[in-house]
Amino acid sequence: ISMKISFRAVLLLCALICIKPLMGQSPCDLSISGRVMDSETGQPLSFAGVFIVENKLGVQADSAGFFRIKSICPGSYALRITHIGCLPEKFEIRLDSSLNRDFFLSHDDHVLEEFVVVDEGKENYALAPIGIKPAELELVKGNQLADQTANLPGVNTLKTGTNISKPVFRGLHSNRLIILNNGIRQEGQYWGSEHAPEIDSYVVNEMSFVEGVDALEYASDALGGVLIASPPDIFKSDKLNGSFFSSFSSNGRGGSVSGSIAGRVSEKLPLYFRFQGSLKKLGWIKTSDSFLRNTGTEEVNYSYALGWKNDVFDVEVFYSRFNQEIGIYRYSHLGNLTDLLEVLSGREQPDTLGFSYEIERPFQDIDHELFKTRLGIKLDSESSLSFTYARQFNARREYDIHGRNRDEEIIPELYYVLTTHSGQAVWKSTKGNNNLRVGASALFRVNNFRGRGFMPNYRNQNIGFFAVNVNAFGLWKLKYGARFDRYSADVFEPVGSEDAPESFVFGNVAAAVAAQREIENGDWTLSLSTLWRPPAINEQFSQGLHHGVSAIEQGNPDLERERSWTASYTFRKVFNRNTFLGSAYVNYINGFIFPKPTDIELTIRGAFPRF
Repeated sequence: ISMKISFRAVLLLCALICIKPLMGQSPCDLSISGRVMDSETGQPLSFAGVFIVENKLGVQADSAGFFRIKSICPGSYALRITHIGCLPEKFEIRLDSSLNRDFFLSHDDHVLEEFVVVDEGKENYALAPIGIKPAELELVKGNQLADQTANLPGVNTLKTGTNISKPVFRGLHSNRLIILNNGIRQEGQYWGSEHAPEIDSYVVNEMSFVEGVDALEYASDALGGVLIASPPDIFKSDKLNGSFFSSFSSNGRGGSVSGSIAGRVSEKLPLYFRFQGSLKKLGWIKTSDSFLRNTGTEEVNYSYALGWKNDVFDVEVFYSRFNQEIGIYRYSHLGNLTDLLEVLSGREQPDTLGFSYEIERPFQDIDHELFKTRLGIKLDSESSLSFTYARQFNARREYDIHGRNRDEEIIPELYYVLTTHSGQAVWKSTKGNNNLRVGASALFRVNNFRGRGFMPNYRNQNIGFFAVNVNAFGLWKLKYGARFDRYSADVFEPVGSEDAPESFVFGNVAAAVAAQREIENGDWTLSLSTLWRPPAINEQFSQGLHHGVSAIEQGNPDLERERSWTASYTFRKVFNRNTFLGSAYVNYINGFIFPKPTDIELTIRGAFPRF
């Protein structure tokens, strides 16, 4: 019996010896370890906070993002990780054994809401282009584009009718002062200098004016400079926004309205949009004595833009449609020489009719379409490429006072249709204090003319290359550039034929240099430039009555190109809230083309001066 007891004791002792090591390992001796990293860059997040929500255990990661939490029991836990600049995140984990893994956090983009800083500071206008900001343009919304430019220093307005006006700079206008509509050259001036720019002023959000070196990027024939009319930036705001404008004119008893809406489609989709439209209607204008018969106008315009943008490239598509009907003053067309001489001497109009919105003969019906697409590519932090293609369609119907209807359809006496395709590629490089722009452009025009003989049909091509550079040396900037253009035209029907047109080729170089000195709250600039312009087709081949200006025009096919030589000095200075701008210039143009009055001619349509 004693041996039996001893054997059981030995077995019990062995069991206790075997069990003792198992009992020595605690069930809460697990651990969580790993590294906290940025989900976008893969870089470690230094000193991140790691906490177990259920048992409130936590540690701080080291400078390399590593961490370790010990003495954890098996089970399910929520791991909360925080880091400055990142959104806190929770990770659900199941712990059956010690765990080692990496955790990734996303940085939070903190976008500030719009705010206004109110203070009286000194604003430095140095090196900024002459322009009109959006807030200033809002005060003159509803006016014609040319009337809005009157707020630009040195720019005046030329009016040839109640609804026809255009900007003038240093005495030059029309096809010598280039207008860029959303970066695209406005083509309507190629029918003559009496037409107003076919641009809806409500689309324009900002205007600036450049000349000399800065104008070479756009044209070599900008003898009077370049007026840049820009719509709102399609990528300006991620939020849905809109605007509404209206204006009223007591003279004409009408006005205009315009509305727009813009924004980004969603946070995840970088697609931007803008839609805009406007309406305008005015009746007969009144002088102090009487109403001017048939001086009303109507407009229906709209535009839209779409854009896509990321860190490497941006794409923009723009379309606008301008539709206008303009009444021409009834008594600008007279029946005989006696009436013409009496009007030129100050005779009052024959009747004093009351007010009306009616637009009767003579009048003009104008359509303008612009389609533009642009691709911008960011090559690196110092250089970029951009490609632009645009198509313009211009149609102008002019109805004479002695017109006729055919099968209930009103037939225009003059009908112009001008279609223009243009493209441009520009490479920009900014290295240190050097800013270089190099580019090439091409343009192709086709003009079809129908109706009473006045101007022939033609095709026109233009190819240009330019290079403009800006060097900064402390308070000084040196600008210089050159541009070469080759202009060719084929004129046919009735001049020649489509198979054997009368052809012209012009080619030459434009160049400019400017020195700019920055001073306290201002600058001064000395500029020298030489530009050139080929004669326009209407200047060479117009022949007959142009009722829009109530004149008979006769072109000169032997005209040569114009060459301008310009020197200017401009001084700008800001005094508190006042800006002073002074400019002195001399402009010599060799071969200047102008309409010269020669006679007064009596026709079956009336009496008109001949130019």
